[in-house]
Amino acid sequence: MAQGSRSPKSFPVPEDMQEDWPGAGLNEAETKLLQKAVRADLLKVEADCETKLRLDRVEMAGVSLGKLGRGVVVRMSGSCVCGATGNCPMHAYARKKAGYRVVADGAMGWAFGVVDSQADVPDLVFASNGAEGKSVSACTGTSVEDMSYRPAKHS
Repeated sequence: MAQGSRSPKSFPVPEDMQEDWPGAGLNEAETKLLQKAVRADLLKVEADCETKLRLDRVEMAGVSLGKLGRGVVVRMSGSCVCGATGNCPMHAYARKKAGYRVVADGAMGWAFGVVDSQADVPDLVFASNGAEGKSVSACTGTSVEDMSYRPAKHS
């Protein structure tokens, strides 16, 4: 009997996974626009939290998102939804006309990497800790609409 499901495609895990959060290098106006987007997402993420995360505790790092331009990966460190293993909500944002929009949503983790996939929009990889050790998930796609969060096979 033939199996109907396919095994996941192999995904190259970058050697330089970024676990430091140096900031995004945004000017004051850009920072305010990003904070507006992050604040809206925090309200959703922390809907059931008694203590809300302050925006100055949000960790961020700048990242090149190909044809989407310069983006920012945000880790909501210190949120009540962070896990005991260090995983916190992580989102990637890209600039839009009047602010920022989420282009990768829902990853729980502690580090990220960019895969040089030669696509118009690079693949992002999120690292997380689990009960059985570290795992990696990928956010891939050639446009915002095509990006999807899926487990990535790695060695």
